[in-house]
Amino acid sequence: MKLILASLGAVALCTSAACFAADSPATVAQQFVDALQHHRVNDAAAMFAPGVDAAATAQMLKRADDSVGGFSTMHAIPMLPDGKTIKLLVPARNNASLQKFVQFRYGATADDGQPVFYELNLADDSNAPQVLSFDLHFPAADANTSQRANKLVRAVLGLSAQPVSPHEEANMNNVVHLVVSDDSYIHLGDKKLRTREEVTAALRIVKEQNPDAIVSLEAGSSNQYEAIGQAIYGAHFAGFSGERFRMMIEGKPLVP
Repeated sequence: MKLILASLGAVALCTSAACFAADSPATVAQQFVDALQHHRVNDAAAMFAPGVDAAATAQMLKRADDSVGGFSTMHAIPMLPDGKTIKLLVPARNNASLQKFVQFRYGATADDGQPVFYELNLADDSNAPQVLSFDLHFPAADANTSQRANKLVRAVLGLSAQPVSPHEEANMNNVVHLVVSDDSYIHLGDKKLRTREEVTAALRIVKEQNPDAIVSLEAGSSNQYEAIGQAIYGAHFAGFSGERFRMMIEGKPLVP
Protein backbone atom coordinates (compact mmCIF):
# COMPACT_ATOMS: atom_id res chain seq x y z
CA MET A 1 0.00 0.00 0.00
CA LYS A 2 2.83 2.40 0.90
CA LEU A 3 4.46 1.62 -2.43
CA ILE A 4 1.23 2.37 -4.28
CA LEU A 5 0.75 5.66 -2.40
CA ALA A 6 4.34 6.62 -3.08
CA SER A 7 3.86 5.92 -6.76
CA LEU A 8 0.67 7.99 -6.82
CA GLY A 9 2.50 10.80 -5.07
CA ALA A 10 5.24 10.71 -7.67
CA VAL A 11 2.65 10.80 -10.45
CA ALA A 12 0.90 13.77 -8.80
CA LEU A 13 4.20 15.57 -8.41
CA CYS A 14 5.14 15.00 -12.03
CA THR A 15 1.71 16.10 -13.17
CA SER A 16 1.99 19.29 -11.14
CA ALA A 17 5.39 20.04 -12.63
CA ALA A 18 4.07 19.33 -16.10
CA CYS A 19 1.17 21.72 -15.53
CA PHE A 20 3.56 24.40 -14.34
CA ALA A 21 5.71 23.91 -17.44
CA ALA A 22 2.64 24.07 -19.65
CA ASP A 23 1.79 27.43 -18.07
CA SER A 24 5.24 28.92 -18.62
CA PRO A 25 5.32 32.04 -20.83
CA ALA A 26 7.48 30.28 -23.42
CA THR A 27 5.01 27.41 -23.71
CA VAL A 28 2.01 29.73 -23.92
CA ALA A 29 3.82 31.76 -26.58
CA GLN A 30 4.45 28.61 -28.60
CA GLN A 31 0.79 27.61 -28.30
CA PHE A 32 -0.27 31.06 -29.53
CA VAL A 33 2.11 30.92 -32.49
CA ASP A 34 1.03 27.37 -33.31
CA ALA A 35 -2.60 28.52 -33.42
CA LEU A 36 -1.71 31.31 -35.85
CA GLN A 37 0.47 29.04 -37.98
CA HIS A 38 -2.52 26.73 -38.43
CA HIS A 39 -4.96 29.63 -38.96
CA ARG A 40 -6.89 28.97 -35.73
CA VAL A 41 -7.51 32.64 -35.00
CA ASN A 42 -10.34 31.94 -32.54
CA ASP A 43 -8.02 29.78 -30.43
CA ALA A 44 -5.36 32.51 -30.51
CA ALA A 45 -7.86 35.22 -29.56
CA ALA A 46 -9.08 33.14 -26.62
CA MET A 47 -5.57 33.25 -25.12
CA PHE A 48 -5.68 37.02 -24.51
CA ALA A 49 -6.08 38.33 -20.98
CA PRO A 50 -9.58 39.08 -19.63
CA GLY A 51 -11.06 42.38 -20.76
CA VAL A 52 -10.24 41.84 -24.42
CA ASP A 53 -13.07 41.37 -26.91
CA ALA A 54 -12.16 37.91 -28.21
CA ALA A 55 -14.53 38.11 -31.19
CA ALA A 56 -13.18 41.48 -32.37
CA THR A 57 -9.62 40.30 -31.81
CA ALA A 58 -10.24 37.12 -33.81
CA GLN A 59 -11.61 39.23 -36.67
CA MET A 60 -8.51 41.41 -36.57
CA LEU A 61 -6.23 38.37 -36.63
CA LYS A 62 -8.25 36.90 -39.50
CA ARG A 63 -7.85 40.11 -41.51
CA ALA A 64 -4.11 40.03 -40.78
CA ASP A 65 -3.96 36.43 -41.99
CA ASP A 66 -5.94 37.21 -45.15
CA SER A 67 -4.40 40.56 -46.10
CA VAL A 68 -0.82 40.22 -44.87
CA GLY A 69 -0.19 36.50 -44.62
CA GLY A 70 2.98 35.22 -43.06
CA PHE A 71 1.56 33.47 -40.02
CA SER A 72 2.51 30.06 -41.42
CA THR A 73 6.16 31.15 -41.76
CA MET A 74 6.55 32.65 -38.28
CA HIS A 75 9.86 31.87 -36.60
CA ALA A 76 11.56 33.16 -33.47
CA ILE A 77 14.20 35.88 -33.78
CA PRO A 78 16.42 37.39 -31.05
CA MET A 79 15.39 40.99 -31.76
CA LEU A 80 13.67 43.17 -34.32
CA PRO A 81 15.93 44.44 -37.09
CA ASP A 82 17.16 48.01 -37.04
CA GLY A 83 15.22 50.56 -39.02
CA LYS A 84 11.92 52.37 -38.95
CA THR A 85 8.71 50.34 -38.76
CA ILE A 86 5.00 51.06 -38.50
CA LYS A 87 3.47 49.14 -35.62
CA LEU A 88 -0.07 47.82 -35.36
CA LEU A 89 -1.33 46.68 -31.98
CA VAL A 90 -3.64 43.67 -31.59
CA PRO A 91 -6.05 44.01 -29.88
CA ALA A 92 -6.83 47.70 -30.25
CA ARG A 93 -6.62 48.21 -26.48
CA ASN A 94 -4.63 46.44 -23.82
CA ASN A 95 -2.83 47.02 -20.54
CA ALA A 96 0.56 45.68 -21.61
CA SER A 97 2.26 48.94 -20.62
CA LEU A 98 0.73 48.73 -17.14
CA GLN A 99 2.01 45.27 -16.23
CA LYS A 100 5.26 43.40 -16.15
CA PHE A 101 5.47 41.32 -19.28
CA VAL A 102 7.66 38.84 -21.11
CA GLN A 103 8.29 39.56 -24.77
CA PHE A 104 8.88 37.15 -27.65
CA ARG A 105 9.85 38.27 -31.15
CA TYR A 106 9.20 36.65 -34.51
CA GLY A 107 9.86 37.20 -38.18
CA ALA A 108 7.92 35.98 -41.20
CA THR A 109 7.51 36.42 -44.93
CA ALA A 110 4.25 38.05 -45.98
CA ASP A 111 2.24 36.96 -49.01
CA ASP A 112 3.87 39.71 -51.08
CA GLY A 113 7.31 38.25 -50.38
CA GLN A 114 8.31 41.10 -48.07
CA PRO A 115 9.19 40.73 -44.37
CA VAL A 116 6.88 41.31 -41.45
CA PHE A 117 7.82 41.14 -37.78
CA TYR A 118 5.91 40.50 -34.57
CA GLU A 119 6.23 41.12 -30.84
CA LEU A 120 4.20 38.93 -28.50
CA ASN A 121 3.79 40.27 -24.95
CA LEU A 122 2.69 37.91 -22.17
CA ALA A 123 1.88 38.73 -18.56
CA ASP A 124 4.87 37.98 -16.35
CA ASP A 125 2.93 35.61 -14.13
CA SER A 126 4.18 32.04 -13.90
CA ASN A 127 0.85 30.88 -12.45
CA ALA A 128 -1.29 32.04 -15.35
CA PRO A 129 0.61 33.75 -18.18
CA GLN A 130 -1.78 35.29 -20.69
CA VAL A 131 -1.33 37.23 -23.91
CA LEU A 132 -1.43 40.99 -23.36
CA SER A 133 -0.76 42.14 -26.91
CA PHE A 134 0.44 40.99 -30.30
CA ASP A 135 2.21 43.72 -32.26
CA LEU A 136 2.73 43.63 -36.02
CA HIS A 137 5.72 45.57 -37.35
CA PHE A 138 5.90 46.57 -41.01
CA PRO A 139 9.25 47.95 -42.28
CA ALA A 140 8.92 51.59 -43.36
CA ALA A 141 12.42 52.71 -44.26
CA ASP A 142 11.45 54.63 -47.41
CA ALA A 143 8.45 55.89 -49.36
CA ASN A 144 7.70 52.53 -50.99
CA THR A 145 7.86 50.46 -47.82
CA SER A 146 5.92 53.13 -45.91
CA GLN A 147 3.16 53.01 -48.52
CA ARG A 148 3.04 49.22 -48.26
CA ALA A 149 2.97 49.37 -44.46
CA ASN A 150 0.13 51.90 -44.39
CA LYS A 151 -1.88 49.86 -46.89
CA LEU A 152 -1.50 46.69 -44.81
CA VAL A 153 -2.34 48.47 -41.55
CA ARG A 154 -5.58 49.78 -43.02
CA ALA A 155 -6.43 46.34 -44.39
CA VAL A 156 -5.94 44.71 -40.98
CA LEU A 157 -8.08 47.43 -39.38
CA GLY A 158 -10.79 46.83 -41.97
CA LEU A 159 -10.37 50.29 -43.49
CA SER A 160 -8.94 49.32 -46.87
CA ALA A 161 -12.08 50.40 -48.73
CA GLN A 162 -11.93 53.94 -47.34
CA PRO A 163 -9.93 56.69 -49.06
CA VAL A 164 -6.68 57.72 -47.42
CA SER A 165 -5.87 61.42 -47.29
CA PRO A 166 -2.29 62.48 -48.10
CA HIS A 167 -1.95 63.85 -44.57
CA GLU A 168 -2.96 60.55 -42.95
CA GLU A 169 -0.83 58.51 -45.35
CA ALA A 170 2.22 60.58 -44.47
CA ASN A 171 1.69 60.46 -40.73
CA MET A 172 0.37 57.01 -39.77
CA ASN A 173 3.74 56.31 -38.20
CA ASN A 174 3.25 59.36 -35.95
CA VAL A 175 0.19 57.96 -34.20
CA VAL A 176 -0.01 58.62 -30.46
CA HIS A 177 -2.18 56.17 -28.51
CA LEU A 178 -4.61 57.20 -25.78
CA VAL A 179 -5.72 53.95 -24.13
CA VAL A 180 -8.69 53.74 -21.77
CA SER A 181 -7.97 50.89 -19.36
CA ASP A 182 -10.38 48.75 -17.35
CA ASP A 183 -10.00 51.10 -14.36
CA SER A 184 -11.17 54.00 -16.58
CA TYR A 185 -7.83 55.77 -16.51
CA ILE A 186 -6.63 57.28 -19.77
CA HIS A 187 -3.09 56.16 -20.49
CA LEU A 188 -0.65 58.10 -22.63
CA GLY A 189 2.59 56.15 -22.55
CA ASP A 190 3.50 55.88 -18.88
CA LYS A 191 1.14 58.71 -17.86
CA LYS A 192 -2.18 57.95 -16.12
CA LEU A 193 -4.74 60.67 -16.84
CA ARG A 194 -8.27 61.12 -15.55
CA THR A 195 -9.65 64.53 -16.53
CA ARG A 196 -10.08 66.47 -19.73
CA GLU A 197 -7.64 69.08 -18.45
CA GLU A 198 -4.95 66.47 -17.83
CA VAL A 199 -5.44 65.01 -21.31
CA THR A 200 -5.26 68.46 -22.90
CA ALA A 201 -2.06 69.39 -21.07
CA ALA A 202 -0.35 66.10 -21.94
CA LEU A 203 -1.34 66.24 -25.61
CA ARG A 204 -0.21 69.84 -25.97
CA ILE A 205 3.26 68.68 -24.99
CA VAL A 206 3.00 65.89 -27.58
CA LYS A 207 1.97 68.44 -30.22
CA GLU A 208 4.91 70.69 -29.37
CA GLN A 209 7.32 67.78 -29.70
CA ASN A 210 5.71 66.40 -32.86
CA PRO A 211 3.51 68.84 -34.82
CA ASP A 212 2.48 66.03 -37.19
CA ALA A 213 1.19 63.70 -34.47
CA ILE A 214 -2.16 61.94 -34.82
CA VAL A 215 -4.10 60.82 -31.74
CA SER A 216 -5.74 57.39 -31.64
CA LEU A 217 -8.19 56.85 -28.78
CA GLU A 218 -8.64 53.16 -27.94
CA ALA A 219 -11.15 51.70 -25.48
CA GLY A 220 -12.19 48.12 -24.85
CA SER A 221 -15.83 48.92 -24.06
CA SER A 222 -18.32 51.64 -24.94
CA ASN A 223 -19.45 51.46 -21.30
CA GLN A 224 -16.35 53.48 -20.39
CA TYR A 225 -18.20 56.49 -21.79
CA GLU A 226 -17.09 58.93 -19.08
CA ALA A 227 -13.38 58.33 -19.67
CA ILE A 228 -13.93 58.25 -23.44
CA GLY A 229 -15.68 61.62 -23.25
CA GLN A 230 -12.88 63.15 -21.19
CA ALA A 231 -10.33 61.88 -23.71
CA ILE A 232 -12.28 63.18 -26.72
CA TYR A 233 -12.74 66.66 -25.27
CA GLY A 234 -9.17 66.75 -24.01
CA ALA A 235 -7.82 65.88 -27.45
CA HIS A 236 -10.11 68.45 -29.08
CA PHE A 237 -8.93 71.27 -26.83
CA ALA A 238 -5.32 70.24 -27.51
CA GLY A 239 -5.93 70.74 -31.22
CA PHE A 240 -6.47 67.14 -32.34
CA SER A 241 -9.61 66.79 -34.46
CA GLY A 242 -10.67 65.77 -37.94
CA GLU A 243 -7.95 63.77 -39.68
CA ARG A 244 -5.72 64.12 -36.63
CA PHE A 245 -8.04 62.21 -34.28
CA ARG A 246 -9.55 58.74 -34.55
CA MET A 247 -11.16 56.18 -32.27
CA MET A 248 -11.21 52.41 -31.88
CA ILE A 249 -13.91 51.12 -29.52
CA GLU A 250 -14.11 47.37 -28.90
CA GLY A 251 -11.69 46.91 -31.80
CA LYS A 252 -13.92 48.78 -34.26
CA PRO A 253 -13.13 52.16 -35.85
CA LEU A 254 -15.66 54.89 -35.03
CA VAL A 255 -16.13 58.46 -36.18
CA PRO A 256 -16.01 60.83 -33.17
